[in-house]
Amino acid sequence: MIPTDCGIYYDVPFSDYVQIDAVNHSLLWEMENRSPLHARWKQDHPQEDTPAMRIGRAAHALILEPETFEQRWAVAPDVDRKTKAGKESYAQFVDGSGDRDVIAASEFESIQEMAKAIEGQRLHKLVRTGKAEVVLIWDDPDTGLRCKGRLDYLHQERGLFVIDFKTTECAAEDAFAYSIQRYGYFSQAAFYCMGCEEVLGQTPGYTWLVAEKSAPYAVAAYQIQSATLNAGTEFCRRALQRYARCAANDEWPGYPDAVTPIDMPRWRIEKEMTINQYQM
Repeated sequence: MIPTDCGIYYDVPFSDYVQIDAVNHSLLWEMENRSPLHARWKQDHPQEDTPAMRIGRAAHALILEPETFEQRWAVAPDVDRKTKAGKESYAQFVDGSGDRDVIAASEFESIQEMAKAIEGQRLHKLVRTGKAEVVLIWDDPDTGLRCKGRLDYLHQERGLFVIDFKTTECAAEDAFAYSIQRYGYFSQAAFYCMGCEEVLGQTPGYTWLVAEKSAPYAVAAYQIQSATLNAGTEFCRRALQRYARCAANDEWPGYPDAVTPIDMPRWRIEKEMTINQYQM
């Protein structure tokens, strides 16, 4: 049964989660960073599974729910799918995998190394004694919009806090700080915290567990600070209000229908001016 009522839900398959009729963070991000038209299109045309998305889900499963990995995932044999024999062998394997998602052996080796790197550090305790892939459904109190979120990992026994697992090319502090704003991790964190407040009655602590996707598979953990969380909350409130207005009028505008003045980013203009002054 696909959940529809407000509350907290465990063990909801991802395929069921995507069918829940509610606003999620990716729609809000699309609305604010592109346009309401793009958000509506994304809502009406769910994104097809990509190799990167599949590998990310597999990494989440192996690291956050290792006991269920074999039930949900099948590791394909290492065959050359450019040959007829390889294609046939792979097709037979997929057919025999049932409802399980399929991941290539080379991809599985990579996420295994990520899991080993996490297990070898004290940070490993962050993803134990809690629940993985926890679904929240709530009504936003300001707009009345039905919202949903899927938390990577939730601890409830000794205080409430969320672990958000991310894979990245570089887990260094400066690099990940850039990723927080570039990919909307700050507003995603705020959106999930808003859900916890509505469903569980309190704001959780929020930590990103970050693993690099290539050797030596370094791992880091970063706790969101209040300024970043507040910025994310303002983003979400603004986006929810905008979404509510568009939904109420059934109007989903794209980019401005006018000629708009534009400049390069200020840092690039200043760089060019500085170079010019130096050469003169």
